[in-house]
Amino acid sequence: QLSTALMISKSVALSCPNGQATLVGSGTDRVVYVNATGVSLTNIVMTGGTTTSSGGGLYSNSKANLTLSGCVFSNNVAVTQSGGAYIYGNSVLKNCLFLGNSTTSLADGNGGGNLFVSSGSASITDCEFFNGTSPTNASGYNYGGGAVQITATAPVFSGCLFSNNVAGDGGAVRVRSGTPVFTNCTFVGNSAQTLGGAYDGAGILVDCAFKSNTSVQPIASNGGSALWSVGTVTTRCLFENNQMLKNGDCGGAVSGSSGWFTNCTFRANTSAGKGGAVMTTGSLLFHG
Repeated sequence: QLSTALMISKSVALSCPNGQATLVGSGTDRVVYVNATGVSLTNIVMTGGTTTSSGGGLYSNSKANLTLSGCVFSNNVAVTQSGGAYIYGNSVLKNCLFLGNSTTSLADGNGGGNLFVSSGSASITDCEFFNGTSPTNASGYNYGGGAVQITATAPVFSGCLFSNNVAGDGGAVRVRSGTPVFTNCTFVGNSAQTLGGAYDGAGILVDCAFKSNTSVQPIASNGGSALWSVGTVTTRCLFENNQMLKNGDCGGAVSGSSGWFTNCTFRANTSAGKGGAVMTTGSLLFHG
């Protein structure tokens, strides 16, 4: 068990080729702090980290273009942003598992229970995000992304799974700024208090599946049990068995202010209020 955070201040490759190496946090500090470029971590488990700021499992500063392969982030806690990992720049994540990480602050802009992506164009491939949490309350706004919160320019997620994450808004993903791309990703069993049971915000979604996500309490005609669309471009996506749990002018699958949907499938979505599949007071356009 570490007594303080492991500081990485120069280019280095740490790996465990025959299994996994586990770093256990002290319970009063994050597990790893990266303050250098060209850092690579392979098959490292980071667990038990706690911080009053960001990145309970791992924090990388603005210098870092980090590579993570086969790493695990579990049961880490941050007060502000990302209990699991906080990454900057053009970082690369492959085959990583994020499990049960959380944030605790209700302040505006906090969240991203498992991962916070800040600036740049990170590449995140074949990663899994389970049971991440960001706080919820009666309003739910602005502390979202139980799995991931994004302020980066154009990160790309490919072949990722988001399951059983919970937040005030954006149960799995909250996009505060930027235009992320999600391709062949699956969102299942995520929940938001208000907006976007699985996904809240802008972005490009291609060949993704949204299944059995829920939104609990719509507010002022806002909801979308799978997706709250803000100019989101959605192509060949499946929306199935998503559910709005309480009465309101909010779609069982999709709601939002604007967005474009091409060749998407809506099946068995329900709402306790209006719009079993789709509800909008703005402009959602559908083709195919």
